[in-house]
Amino acid sequence: MNLFGVVIEGWVAAGMASVALGLLTIFMTLTAPRKIGRAQTLTEREEITLFKDLPASDSLSAMVLDWGQMFERLFGEKSGGPTKAEILMKAAGWWWAPGELSKPVPTAPFWNMQTYWGAKVVYTLMYGAAGALAGLVATMFVGLPWFVLLGAGLAIGVVGFLEPDSQLTKAARARQNLITLEMGFKVPELWTYAMTHGVETSLRLLAGRPGGPFVAETRRVVALYDVHGSLAPGLEQMAVRNTGEQVREFSTQLRMAAERGGRLLEALNVLAESARRAMGRYVRERTGRNLRAVRGQIMTWMGALIFLLLLGPIALLIVESLMGG
Repeated sequence: MNLFGVVIEGWVAAGMASVALGLLTIFMTLTAPRKIGRAQTLTEREEITLFKDLPASDSLSAMVLDWGQMFERLFGEKSGGPTKAEILMKAAGWWWAPGELSKPVPTAPFWNMQTYWGAKVVYTLMYGAAGALAGLVATMFVGLPWFVLLGAGLAIGVVGFLEPDSQLTKAARARQNLITLEMGFKVPELWTYAMTHGVETSLRLLAGRPGGPFVAETRRVVALYDVHGSLAPGLEQMAVRNTGEQVREFSTQLRMAAERGGRLLEALNVLAESARRAMGRYVRERTGRNLRAVRGQIMTWMGALIFLLLLGPIALLIVESLMGG
């Protein structure tokens, strides 16, 4: 085989491909994020979970973070406000920066713009290497032109470049859906507290209860109230940190009732009813999607079974005739 003007024997090419595949497998295994990352124990020189298990991981993490900083300067948004990735990281519970009250969830693969762009660099290189290896195999054994190698590397590299955005969008959507579900239970509970307590005490009681992301958001509101002596900063941050319509409406209405001396019980009663309706609507939509997915799987398996039952005997007859049976 002639590759870039160099004649390579077939068995040598196969060995090279096997070695390259093995090295790539080892690399991707070592760099795969664990279930529990180290986002909760960040040092001043922040790490990214993609490199934390490799030998000399400190130097590798620093190098990737430098790449991320460079890519952020080159390709990051220059609007001056929060970027789309920052908004989604906050909605997913991944965002962490100086001044934040809580660190990101342990499974967060990145938590600020520098580590976000660093993850893009890592995924682009990993996916690009896998695509280049596939192109190399196609070039050596199928006889395709050599530029297939470059094209495959670039195409799969683009998929890797977009992979952090896909992860982030899914995580943000999942957390906002959890908040919608939780509000259907917790806002009515808050209403019961408000029947005998003020808004600050009611929120503090709710924040002290076990719960999910919505209760975590109320804890942030209470923590900021202890610092500023006002609910407005915490409720404003709640609206900024989340993209769900229900939680934004909750923060806005509650802030107006607290600041303007409105009727808190009536406002919470309306919010509780709205939260229950949103929870019911989400459950119905999710149930419908699950039913459609199950029906699709059933139809796929039935189609495959019918295909095998109809064409299986024909295929056996053809094989027997070819073998002289």
